[in-house]
Amino acid sequence: MQAARFPDSQGRGATQRPARRRDSQDLEGGRKSPPFNQTVSGDFKGLKMTNEEMGLEAVLRRLIREEIQAALGHLNGRDRLLTAGQAAELLACSPDYLYRRVNKLPFVRRVGRMVRFSEREIHAYLESKKSSKI
Repeated sequence: MQAARFPDSQGRGATQRPARRRDSQDLEGGRKSPPFNQTVSGDFKGLKMTNEEMGLEAVLRRLIREEIQAALGHLNGRDRLLTAGQAAELLACSPDYLYRRVNKLPFVRRVGRMVRFSEREIHAYLESKKSSKI
């Protein structure tokens, strides 16, 4: 394979090495890929895997599922501070309405000079308004 010639910054032809081709047989340490003797179930029908790979797949799926559940559980206990536009969407009002009532609303938080709105307290506020209407 001949190296491609590209002009350098001074207009002369400079050579570059061709990119090294990596085949499926060219794995780490010169090993070839393992023999496939079992078919994977689920989304990867037709793909063959060894018993060890199938066990690893099951472990990975379980770990991923646990991590997702832990992340979602962590987010449920955490409060987000929303901008006026985001809070206005939750409350079905305008951002201007919220800014005019910053000193009267219970879910307002000041971060330096910024005004933010507590998502958790907005939901609690809406629940209290629902129960007072009944």
